[in-house]
Amino acid sequence: MGPLVIALLAGGCGGGEETPDEPAIGKAALLKKGNAFCEKSNKELSAAFTPFIEEHRSDDVRFAVEHVIPMRRAQVKYLRGLGPPAEDAEQFEELLAAMEEGISRGKRDPHSLLGTEEEYAFARAFDIGLEFGLEKCWIA
Repeated sequence: MGPLVIALLAGGCGGGEETPDEPAIGKAALLKKGNAFCEKSNKELSAAFTPFIEEHRSDDVRFAVEHVIPMRRAQVKYLRGLGPPAEDAEQFEELLAAMEEGISRGKRDPHSLLGTEEEYAFARAFDIGLEFGLEKCWIA
């Protein structure tokens, strides 16, 4: 083989500094970024809800479908983009799955977006998220 072919073959055989199994972010950094993003999206949701209340509208289920589901989708997308942390990666993936389950449940049963405790579409995600440390992802 010529030197160019050998160089091309050798260049494609590992040796890179990135390893696909290495986490992209530490848990502390993920929590800082994730909580900041969730806090911002919760404030945006609250800002959208204020005129809704001032208009004395009673279609709160419709509001939840139009605003809560897209907010949760954005949170999942953002968190997934950060990648799983080095610590607690399994719990992080469980949280994202629970958030996606909540989105699906909310679409199937919009009243669950306003429910309390077990009736709440995101009850499981809420519990996992608080335990994980993403307390700003939940409106209290």
